[in-house]
Amino acid sequence: MLVPRSPPARPPRLDLCPPTRPDSLAAARARVRSWLDDLGASGTEVDDLVLACSEACANSVENAADLPGPNALIVRGRVLAGSIVSLRVRDYGRWRFAPRRPGRGRGLELIRRLADQVAILRRADGTEVTFYRRLELPARRSRAGTIPSGDGHASSSGGPGGALRSG
Repeated sequence: MLVPRSPPARPPRLDLCPPTRPDSLAAARARVRSWLDDLGASGTEVDDLVLACSEACANSVENAADLPGPNALIVRGRVLAGSIVSLRVRDYGRWRFAPRRPGRGRGLELIRRLADQVAILRRADGTEVTFYRRLELPARRSRAGTIPSGDGHASSSGGPGGALRSG
């Protein structure tokens, strides 16, 4: 007797519109953490990506002027080829230039260290930071992946389609 097979489950997606207040970022971090845990990411991977996402959100809240309402900040997480995840933080505010203060202004540098690849797109209607990281998921350890082209994410130097660094 043949038993019909269910189609493979789609990896869960993350779609958040956190309030654009610094005190609301803890809830966004908790949701990102839960999403990554559900994917099977390691503790280190979860901590790194939650911190990177938190930095991107904090940059939006702190540096974007005139964030226009409840959907002014969007966080999206996706699983791409194999075990590559992308996290995209998009705001719809205007950039506010402020003088650099001592001990501040290292968020993007930190994101670049925690992710395999980072793309920043500044537009007249806001900023988008997208970062990618290959996870060492137990079920997917044998698959090597690259970031596919045509996934709708902006590219940085090297662009989508390039191999990710290891480690």
